[in-house]
Amino acid sequence: MVEILHGVVDEVKVAGRDQLPDRLPGVGPLSGIATALEFSSTDANLIITVDLPHLTKDFLKYLRSRLENSSQPLIACRIESAFPLCLGIWRPMLPEINRRLKVNQLSVRGLIEAGSSEIISESELLIEGFDASLFRNINRPEDL
Repeated sequence: MVEILHGVVDEVKVAGRDQLPDRLPGVGPLSGIATALEFSSTDANLIITVDLPHLTKDFLKYLRSRLENSSQPLIACRIESAFPLCLGIWRPMLPEINRRLKVNQLSVRGLIEAGSSEIISESELLIEGFDASLFRNINRPEDL
């Protein structure tokens, strides 16, 4: 994932690992998103989980472009009823994320559905030439 992102963004950091540990370990992805935004050197950010190995540079370039041209501070894709952890997000969302963490509202889905998001539908992705299989979550070799 790091290698794919290098062709799309200026700087790649891995939150939740040795050099950038989660501020609030053990509370889920929202803490990792907060950590990533806190230490980001740019306002526009792509937040991608590492277990989506079918993502492509072309899709990530598309997501970056959508983020840069959106009036909303968060871009997410909806695949069926799910929101894969592959987001475009502006750093000014950090106070809202920190507020949610403070009151134990830990759902990334809740953040997305709160209303400040642009949702890219599966049909819209197909029109743009991207298949939902990009978001197939792979955690173990046998998942391949």
